[in-house]
Amino acid sequence: MKNNHSIGLLLVSHNTIGRDMMEAAELILGRTNLIRCVSVRSKDKLEEVVEVIKHEADELKSRCEAILILTDMWGASPANSAVEAVKNLRSNNIETALVTGLNLPMLISAIAYHREMNIQDLVKKVIEVGKMSHLDATKII
Repeated sequence: MKNNHSIGLLLVSHNTIGRDMMEAAELILGRTNLIRCVSVRSKDKLEEVVEVIKHEADELKSRCEAILILTDMWGASPANSAVEAVKNLRSNNIETALVTGLNLPMLISAIAYHREMNIQDLVKKVIEVGKMSHLDATKII
């Protein structure tokens, strides 16, 4: 069933980084049925990964109004694949956003707010939390 006030989350990462972060976030916040993971391995071809991302996005789209794709590192295979997938999804009128630099605080924020914010506000929130989570802790201890 589609919830028009929800953003689906799609994690695209090297190996199992995204899945591992999802499991950690779910320990803290509980499970959500609007999150999917795509694990990218060194042997995977870009075109194949793009197809997997599109498939997972289609699965999410049936249950939400938009999709936020989170990748671990800009310029690497997961993000490059996600860029191509986003172009395709948008050309098919699927509202999609892409944020790179995924860390656990960003994911927890995305899960906490994905039912309460529109996609533009969620993107801003996730990026803000990501930036705030980086600090030189030696200066405060």
